[in-house]
Amino acid sequence: MGHQKKKKKSNFFSNLILLLCIIVFCFSAYKLVSYLTEYKRGEQEYSELSTAVSTEAESEKTKEQKENPPKVDFQKLKAINPDIIAWICIDGTVINYPVVQGSDNEYYLHRTFENQSNFSGAIFLDAKNQSDFSSDNSIVYGHNLKTGKMFGSLKYYEDKEYWKDHPYIWIITEEESIKYHIFASYRTSVNDFVYVLEFGTEEEFADYLTKCQKASYYDTGIEIGTDDSLLTLSTCTSDSEDGRRVVQAKKVYAEEN
Repeated sequence: MGHQKKKKKSNFFSNLILLLCIIVFCFSAYKLVSYLTEYKRGEQEYSELSTAVSTEAESEKTKEQKENPPKVDFQKLKAINPDIIAWICIDGTVINYPVVQGSDNEYYLHRTFENQSNFSGAIFLDAKNQSDFSSDNSIVYGHNLKTGKMFGSLKYYEDKEYWKDHPYIWIITEEESIKYHIFASYRTSVNDFVYVLEFGTEEEFADYLTKCQKASYYDTGIEIGTDDSLLTLSTCTSDSEDGRRVVQAKKVYAEEN
Protein backbone atom coordinates (compact mmCIF):
# COMPACT_ATOMS: atom_id res chain seq x y z
CA MET A 1 0.00 0.00 0.00
CA GLY A 2 2.84 2.35 0.93
CA HIS A 3 4.62 1.42 -2.29
CA GLN A 4 1.59 2.42 -4.37
CA LYS A 5 1.36 5.80 -2.61
CA LYS A 6 5.03 6.45 -3.31
CA LYS A 7 4.52 5.46 -6.96
CA LYS A 8 1.54 7.81 -7.33
CA LYS A 9 3.48 10.61 -5.67
CA SER A 10 6.44 9.96 -7.99
CA ASN A 11 4.17 10.00 -11.05
CA PHE A 12 2.58 13.24 -9.90
CA PHE A 13 5.94 15.01 -9.61
CA SER A 14 7.12 13.51 -12.92
CA ASN A 15 4.00 14.80 -14.67
CA LEU A 16 4.36 18.18 -12.95
CA ILE A 17 7.98 18.50 -14.12
CA LEU A 18 6.95 17.45 -17.63
CA LEU A 19 4.18 20.04 -17.63
CA LEU A 20 6.56 22.76 -16.44
CA CYS A 21 9.06 21.79 -19.17
CA ILE A 22 6.32 22.02 -21.80
CA ILE A 23 5.27 25.45 -20.49
CA VAL A 24 8.88 26.70 -20.53
CA PHE A 25 9.39 25.32 -24.06
CA CYS A 26 6.19 26.93 -25.36
CA PHE A 27 7.07 30.26 -23.75
CA SER A 28 10.59 30.16 -25.19
CA ALA A 29 9.24 29.28 -28.63
CA TYR A 30 6.73 32.14 -28.37
CA LYS A 31 9.48 34.62 -27.41
CA LEU A 32 11.71 33.41 -30.25
CA VAL A 33 8.93 33.76 -32.82
CA SER A 34 8.12 37.22 -31.41
CA TYR A 35 11.75 38.32 -31.70
CA LEU A 36 12.07 37.02 -35.26
CA THR A 37 8.77 38.61 -36.27
CA GLU A 38 9.85 41.94 -34.80
CA TYR A 39 13.23 41.83 -36.54
CA LYS A 40 11.45 41.03 -39.79
CA ARG A 41 9.16 44.03 -39.37
CA GLY A 42 12.17 46.25 -38.77
CA GLU A 43 13.97 44.94 -41.86
CA GLN A 44 10.84 45.45 -43.96
CA GLU A 45 10.52 49.05 -42.76
CA TYR A 46 14.09 49.95 -43.65
CA SER A 47 13.83 48.15 -46.98
CA GLU A 48 10.85 50.33 -47.87
CA LEU A 49 12.64 53.47 -46.69
CA SER A 50 15.50 52.76 -49.10
CA THR A 51 13.17 53.79 -51.93
CA ALA A 52 13.91 57.37 -50.84
CA VAL A 53 17.48 56.87 -52.01
CA SER A 54 18.37 56.93 -55.68
CA THR A 55 21.19 54.56 -56.68
CA GLU A 56 21.88 52.35 -59.64
CA ALA A 57 22.11 48.58 -59.34
CA GLU A 58 25.56 47.53 -58.12
CA SER A 59 26.22 45.48 -61.26
CA GLU A 60 25.37 48.45 -63.48
CA LYS A 61 27.63 50.97 -61.77
CA THR A 62 30.81 52.18 -63.41
CA LYS A 63 33.91 52.73 -61.25
CA GLU A 64 33.20 56.48 -61.24
CA GLN A 65 29.57 55.98 -60.21
CA LYS A 66 30.60 53.75 -57.31
CA GLU A 67 32.59 56.67 -55.93
CA ASN A 68 29.59 59.01 -56.07
CA PRO A 69 27.15 59.40 -53.16
CA PRO A 70 23.51 58.30 -53.46
CA LYS A 71 20.79 60.92 -53.91
CA VAL A 72 18.43 61.17 -50.94
CA ASP A 73 14.86 62.46 -50.94
CA PHE A 74 14.92 64.26 -47.61
CA GLN A 75 11.47 65.78 -48.08
CA LYS A 76 9.96 62.29 -48.27
CA LEU A 77 11.89 61.16 -45.19
CA LYS A 78 11.12 64.32 -43.19
CA ALA A 79 7.42 63.74 -43.74
CA ILE A 80 7.86 60.40 -41.97
CA ASN A 81 10.20 61.56 -39.21
CA PRO A 82 11.46 65.15 -38.78
CA ASP A 83 14.32 63.83 -36.60
CA ILE A 84 16.21 62.70 -39.70
CA ILE A 85 19.54 64.47 -40.13
CA ALA A 86 21.39 62.27 -42.63
CA TRP A 87 21.67 59.07 -44.61
CA ILE A 88 24.60 56.68 -44.06
CA CYS A 89 25.90 54.40 -46.79
CA ILE A 90 28.90 52.07 -47.17
CA ASP A 91 29.04 50.94 -50.77
CA GLY A 92 28.79 47.18 -51.27
CA THR A 93 27.48 46.50 -47.74
CA VAL A 94 24.07 46.33 -46.03
CA ILE A 95 24.71 49.65 -44.30
CA ASN A 96 22.30 51.93 -46.12
CA TYR A 97 20.08 53.66 -43.57
CA PRO A 98 18.55 56.95 -42.45
CA VAL A 99 20.28 58.61 -39.47
CA VAL A 100 18.23 60.33 -36.79
CA GLN A 101 19.16 62.40 -33.75
CA GLY A 102 17.00 62.43 -30.64
CA SER A 103 17.05 64.55 -27.51
CA ASP A 104 18.89 61.69 -25.73
CA ASN A 105 20.66 58.45 -26.58
CA GLU A 106 17.86 56.21 -25.29
CA TYR A 107 14.81 56.98 -27.41
CA TYR A 108 15.97 55.34 -30.66
CA LEU A 109 17.60 52.32 -29.03
CA HIS A 110 14.38 50.37 -29.45
CA ARG A 111 12.36 52.57 -31.80
CA THR A 112 12.67 52.47 -35.56
CA PHE A 113 12.87 55.43 -37.90
CA GLU A 114 9.07 55.37 -38.12
CA ASN A 115 8.85 55.48 -34.30
CA GLN A 116 7.70 51.88 -34.00
CA SER A 117 8.73 49.91 -30.92
CA ASN A 118 11.24 47.36 -32.22
CA PHE A 119 14.44 45.66 -31.07
CA SER A 120 16.16 46.81 -34.27
CA GLY A 121 16.00 50.44 -33.17
CA ALA A 122 17.40 53.09 -35.49
CA ILE A 123 20.78 54.39 -36.59
CA PHE A 124 21.28 57.59 -34.59
CA LEU A 125 23.83 60.34 -34.00
CA ASP A 126 24.87 61.06 -30.42
CA ALA A 127 22.42 63.58 -28.96
CA LYS A 128 25.28 65.91 -27.95
CA ASN A 129 26.92 65.98 -31.38
CA GLN A 130 26.46 68.83 -33.85
CA SER A 131 23.71 67.68 -36.22
CA ASP A 132 25.72 68.79 -39.27
CA PHE A 133 28.60 66.44 -38.35
CA SER A 134 30.93 69.35 -37.60
CA SER A 135 31.98 68.02 -34.17
CA ASP A 136 35.56 66.84 -33.70
CA ASN A 137 34.19 63.31 -33.38
CA SER A 138 30.67 62.50 -34.60
CA ILE A 139 29.49 59.21 -33.06
CA VAL A 140 26.78 57.19 -34.79
CA TYR A 141 25.19 54.23 -32.98
CA GLY A 142 23.43 51.15 -34.31
CA HIS A 143 22.51 47.69 -33.03
CA ASN A 144 24.63 44.62 -33.70
CA LEU A 145 21.86 42.40 -35.06
CA LYS A 146 22.49 38.67 -35.49
CA THR A 147 21.01 38.97 -38.97
CA GLY A 148 23.93 41.21 -39.91
CA LYS A 149 21.62 44.18 -40.50
CA MET A 150 21.94 47.67 -38.96
CA PHE A 151 25.57 47.71 -37.67
CA GLY A 152 25.87 43.92 -37.44
CA SER A 153 28.30 43.91 -40.37
CA LEU A 154 30.89 46.10 -38.60
CA LYS A 155 32.47 42.89 -37.28
CA TYR A 156 33.76 42.18 -40.77
CA TYR A 157 36.18 45.10 -40.40
CA GLU A 158 38.32 42.85 -38.21
CA ASP A 159 39.58 41.57 -41.57
CA LYS A 160 41.92 43.96 -43.40
CA GLU A 161 40.84 42.57 -46.78
CA TYR A 162 37.25 43.57 -46.00
CA TRP A 163 38.45 47.07 -45.17
CA LYS A 164 40.30 47.24 -48.49
CA ASP A 165 37.08 46.38 -50.32
CA HIS A 166 34.91 48.81 -48.28
CA PRO A 167 37.17 51.67 -47.11
CA TYR A 168 34.76 54.61 -47.42
CA ILE A 169 31.64 55.81 -45.62
CA TRP A 170 29.18 58.31 -47.06
CA ILE A 171 27.20 60.62 -44.81
CA ILE A 172 24.62 62.52 -46.84
CA THR A 173 22.88 65.47 -45.21
CA GLU A 174 20.37 67.82 -46.78
CA GLU A 175 23.15 70.34 -47.39
CA GLU A 176 26.13 68.19 -48.37
CA SER A 177 27.56 64.76 -49.07
CA ILE A 178 30.52 63.91 -46.83
CA LYS A 179 33.03 61.19 -47.69
CA TYR A 180 34.99 59.51 -44.89
CA HIS A 181 38.01 57.21 -45.12
CA ILE A 182 38.13 54.43 -42.51
CA PHE A 183 41.42 54.41 -40.56
CA ALA A 184 40.76 52.14 -37.56
CA SER A 185 38.62 49.22 -36.38
CA TYR A 186 38.73 47.65 -32.93
CA ARG A 187 36.90 46.45 -29.84
CA THR A 188 36.55 48.64 -26.79
CA SER A 189 34.16 49.15 -23.88
CA VAL A 190 31.35 51.56 -23.16
CA ASN A 191 33.48 53.49 -20.63
CA ASP A 192 36.71 53.54 -22.64
CA PHE A 193 38.52 56.53 -24.16
CA VAL A 194 36.64 56.37 -27.48
CA TYR A 195 33.47 58.27 -26.65
CA VAL A 196 34.76 61.84 -26.71
CA LEU A 197 32.93 64.32 -28.94
CA GLU A 198 35.07 67.43 -28.62
CA PHE A 199 38.68 67.99 -27.56
CA GLY A 200 39.82 70.91 -25.41
CA THR A 201 43.37 71.04 -26.79
CA GLU A 202 45.34 69.74 -29.76
CA GLU A 203 47.40 67.64 -27.36
CA GLU A 204 44.26 65.86 -26.13
CA PHE A 205 43.14 65.26 -29.70
CA ALA A 206 46.59 63.99 -30.75
CA ASP A 207 46.72 61.61 -27.78
CA TYR A 208 43.26 60.32 -28.68
CA LEU A 209 44.27 59.64 -32.29
CA THR A 210 47.37 57.76 -31.15
CA LYS A 211 45.24 55.52 -28.92
CA CYS A 212 42.84 54.83 -31.80
CA GLN A 213 45.64 53.76 -34.13
CA LYS A 214 47.26 51.56 -31.49
CA ALA A 215 43.94 49.89 -30.69
CA SER A 216 43.15 49.10 -34.32
CA TYR A 217 43.28 45.48 -35.51
CA TYR A 218 45.66 46.53 -38.28
CA ASP A 219 47.54 49.52 -39.66
CA THR A 220 45.57 51.09 -42.49
CA GLY A 221 48.35 53.52 -43.37
CA ILE A 222 45.84 56.40 -43.31
CA GLU A 223 47.39 59.60 -41.96
CA ILE A 224 45.27 61.45 -39.43
CA GLY A 225 45.85 64.67 -37.53
CA THR A 226 44.19 67.17 -35.23
CA ASP A 227 42.82 69.10 -38.22
CA ASP A 228 40.74 66.09 -39.25
CA SER A 229 37.04 65.64 -38.51
CA LEU A 230 36.22 62.13 -37.30
CA LEU A 231 33.28 59.78 -37.69
CA THR A 232 32.90 56.86 -35.26
CA LEU A 233 30.43 54.03 -35.89
CA SER A 234 29.66 52.19 -32.66
CA THR A 235 27.79 48.97 -31.91
CA CYS A 236 27.68 46.43 -29.10
CA THR A 237 29.43 43.05 -29.01
CA SER A 238 27.64 39.80 -28.30
CA ASP A 239 30.17 38.49 -25.77
CA SER A 240 30.02 41.28 -23.18
CA GLU A 241 27.37 43.65 -21.86
CA ASP A 242 29.84 46.55 -21.79
CA GLY A 243 31.71 45.50 -24.94
CA ARG A 244 31.63 47.76 -27.96
CA ARG A 245 32.93 47.54 -31.52
CA VAL A 246 33.91 50.71 -33.34
CA VAL A 247 34.91 51.64 -36.87
CA GLN A 248 36.47 55.08 -37.22
CA ALA A 249 36.99 57.26 -40.25
CA LYS A 250 38.26 60.71 -41.13
CA LYS A 251 36.55 63.25 -43.35
CA VAL A 252 38.06 63.28 -46.84
CA TYR A 253 35.91 65.98 -48.42
CA ALA A 254 32.38 67.32 -48.64
CA GLU A 255 30.41 68.54 -51.63
CA GLU A 256 27.24 70.59 -51.67
CA ASN A 257 24.04 68.82 -52.68
